Amino acid sequence: MKKNIPILIIALLFACTLQAQKTFINRDPKGYFPKIMINNVNTKLFHRMNGSVKLWLYWNEVPKAMPYEDGRQHYKMTVYNADAIANRTFEFVYTMYAGSFSGKPTSCKLTATFVYKDKRPTKKITEYFDLQKNP
Repeated sequence: MKKNIPILIIALLFACTLQAQKTFINRDPKGYFPKIMINNVNTKLFHRMNGSVKLWLYWNEVPKAMPYEDGRQHYKMTVYNADAIANRTFEFVYTMYAGSFSGKPTSCKLTATFVYKDKRPTKKITEYFDLQKNP
């Protein structure tokens, strides 16, 4: 039993680091959404405003794990936001590779659909993000 304690501690530490905050940075430095932050309880979406990066939307929800296949864990979340200007749908999808030493990057895809309440046409934005490395 005492031999299993170090393994259990390592497993718990690994599980805690997987649940830590993830910051995804847009691959396109001029993209509409520069950053996404996901932690254990919420998701934050940032956008560009007057040349600076600002928190835009915040959800008390995180992407949920989907079936595990081929050493990859997929996460997905669809959230909605509506105001006087538009109805917005955001779909977050990201993949975590098994093992921290796989060498494969974790990436995120965000698809945002804006259905405007005036005569503007529906706008669909798809952007790709990479997991920011811890300093």
